[in-house]
Amino acid sequence: MQNNNARIFALDGLRGIAALSVFLQHFAADAPWHPITFAWCGIVGVQLFFVLSGFLMGRKYSTAPFSGSAVIDFWVKRAARVLPLFLICVTAAYAWLLLTGRDQPFYGLKWDGWWHHYVFWAGQSVFWTIPREIQFYLVFPLIWWMCQRMGNAANFLLLVAAAMLQGVVMSTPVLVQAAPLFLVGVVAGRLELEPDKSYDAPVVALLVLYVLSWSGMIDVLELPRSLFGNTLYLVYLPSLILLSTASPLAQRLLGRGVLKWYGDVSYSVYLLHLPIYVALKMWTPISLLPKPIWFGLTLIAVTIASHYSFRYVETPLRRRISRLAPKPPAPQQPVANGGVRSGQPAPEEALGAPALT
Repeated sequence: MQNNNARIFALDGLRGIAALSVFLQHFAADAPWHPITFAWCGIVGVQLFFVLSGFLMGRKYSTAPFSGSAVIDFWVKRAARVLPLFLICVTAAYAWLLLTGRDQPFYGLKWDGWWHHYVFWAGQSVFWTIPREIQFYLVFPLIWWMCQRMGNAANFLLLVAAAMLQGVVMSTPVLVQAAPLFLVGVVAGRLELEPDKSYDAPVVALLVLYVLSWSGMIDVLELPRSLFGNTLYLVYLPSLILLSTASPLAQRLLGRGVLKWYGDVSYSVYLLHLPIYVALKMWTPISLLPKPIWFGLTLIAVTIASHYSFRYVETPLRRRISRLAPKPPAPQQPVANGGVRSGQPAPEEALGAPALT
């Protein structure tokens, strides 16, 4: 039986790929390679983030005991992981706008709808994804409860809901637009695969498909767009995640080294890369350098800033806020003499970073 609370390091690598995809999209116009190639690759990265978030929630919580204290514990720990750096970045951007009257290099935020960020209703610039994530966290306990009550039948209902919501055109609440991705992720997270090297080849094929499904790559290679509808992403992204949990090759390629490290700091990469890129372009002569050097120096700056943000901002604040969560009752485990013993609640680190996170 798989331990649903064990951290799967290959998923950190996928998170790193998603974060670097977003970075590449914003750098696309100045990329040392064909700029069109990276057009909108970050959108696919964000979709991967959303499916990963649903997967991790489904894997860790959908079979865990459901109670009021467990839900509060979940909300507090998710808030501790997502909100501190988000609120710091948003507040710093609006403080800069107030003091200087300029919206760059800090995200290009406007005063219209500024309060949407603070009530997690909507967001501008890279912040557009965070309200979707927060809204998913708010409604996830309903999914959790349904999975507890209905068992495997809940998977069918979640897939039906994903299919129905895929055709809904609504701008608010913003969760509706991302809900199908979260839901298929939850279903994939409730499935289990035993490690088997036969999954290696499909994982490689799906990683290739990940690159081919970038909008810019479709144009460069003149691939038929009819093959890359929304349904394809709802199928191959959760498949990539699920198979990566059981593929020995994925564990070696994605679960260690550079990609895993970028996965660990992916939230800081996601939130900090854009102002760093714009600031370097505005305030330094870096754009006069050959583009490969410009790209490399920018990535190095983002990497260093993300490391220190993760170490000295994200991690300490997450730990302090997480202490406010109530301790849910430990699950009871049978022992040999017919009695029970209390299990230890899984550490929040088992979830890794949030989907943008």
